[in-house]
Amino acid sequence: MKKQSVMKCEIEWNILSLSEWNELFGKLPYSTLSQSYSYARAYCALNHLNARWGVIKIDGEIAGVVQVFEVSLLNKLFHSVMIDRGPLWFEGYDTPEVFEAFLKALRKIYPMRMGRKIRLIPEVPNDAQYIGILNKFYRQVSPEGYQTVLIDLRKDLEDLRAGFHSKWRNQLRKAEKSDATFSFDETGESFTRFLLNYKMDQHMKSYRNLPPRHVQRYFQ
Repeated sequence: MKKQSVMKCEIEWNILSLSEWNELFGKLPYSTLSQSYSYARAYCALNHLNARWGVIKIDGEIAGVVQVFEVSLLNKLFHSVMIDRGPLWFEGYDTPEVFEAFLKALRKIYPMRMGRKIRLIPEVPNDAQYIGILNKFYRQVSPEGYQTVLIDLRKDLEDLRAGFHSKWRNQLRKAEKSDATFSFDETGESFTRFLLNYKMDQHMKSYRNLPPRHVQRYFQ
């Protein structure tokens, strides 16, 4: 009987220039805000984190990318690792088998130990197969999932509006009648200020967030 080949997964860190990374990121079929470079630049500055950008290879071929946030104390005696809404895969690689190979490679890079905390919020389907894979690697898997909604913005505006829930359509009508103005920033330059405003709003609504003095300091 022929022995089945084992899928080889490698993660190469910080091997691309910013322009090369953005070009690769732009080729993804789907992406998430928290895996984008603009988000990392704002989030790291706000929370005093470091970021790593990984190119994921399966059997030598580029299969996906992952953005990781880290913070450590006392020469990594205390170490936190965060992956939010990633990794992200290119066409043909978004499978449970590839995801499991990625987790094995990640575990070799960040083995579980005393003093290390890993937060992984994966961008995967919320089904039994993926949950089973996660349970192999992590002690605690949250039963509360999240929802990703994909909207094709190439559709006609009225078609998009018709697809909204009635409450969303009502809110949209109210917004259109107000004096609100909107700007579109393709460079990400304004994202830090957006994130700070979002955090300040969270704090005002009693969500866990930065103390007010920290929020005020960033706006001085």
